[in-house]
Amino acid sequence: MLELSRLMLESGWVPPRPVIFLFNGAEELFLLGSHGFMKTHKWSSTIGAFINIEASGSGGADLVCQSGPGSWPSRIYAQTAKYPMANSVAQDMFGIIPGDTDYRIFAEDVAKIPGLDIIFVLGGYFYHTSYDTLENLLPGSIQARGENLFNLVKAFTNSPMLLKESERSNKAVNEGIDDLRAIFFDYLTWFMIFYPRDVSLIIHSLPVAIFLLTPLFLSFPNITMISLFQTVLDLARG
Repeated sequence: MLELSRLMLESGWVPPRPVIFLFNGAEELFLLGSHGFMKTHKWSSTIGAFINIEASGSGGADLVCQSGPGSWPSRIYAQTAKYPMANSVAQDMFGIIPGDTDYRIFAEDVAKIPGLDIIFVLGGYFYHTSYDTLENLLPGSIQARGENLFNLVKAFTNSPMLLKESERSNKAVNEGIDDLRAIFFDYLTWFMIFYPRDVSLIIHSLPVAIFLLTPLFLSFPNITMISLFQTVLDLARG
């Protein structure tokens, strides 16, 4: 974060919205630092989005392992990250693996702030040991993280979805904002694939439908898709 703040100052870029750099501790002690900030600091109700920077190793490509509430934080990441690495499956695993991050405080337990949880995942054998030093930091990790974060901060601060707590509540009620998470994943860190969850129900159901219908077509070769579709419609109409 220090390097990112330096880059923001020296680049001459002026954020259209205030940017808060939160250096908090006690994350390992049941997320006490982030909990204290959200419960006691006067700025906590003014936050429109957050990016939580985490690590479970000494470097490698950043993995977006959690995103939400809503789909717009992951959509912005998909559009702006220079070195994208993300997988929405990781978010489903957080209820299983013995680990946690400040993301839970910001986006789930204390507040419902939209945001991203970004984590180093390689070099875990150095993590939380005396060998977790600068010498063992994987080359290029900080550079890649910095370029991704700078693009993300620019995109977040310019997003029309960046709203304070009271504004988010009113907008959700008045405009029916989609609060569902999205499905997203990268392809070899080259680019991101992103689509809403309601679209995923169709895409992910098609292979199951094909698998179930294939034996039917093999048993009755005279059946066509048109005749089968017409039969389904007739059954639906009664």
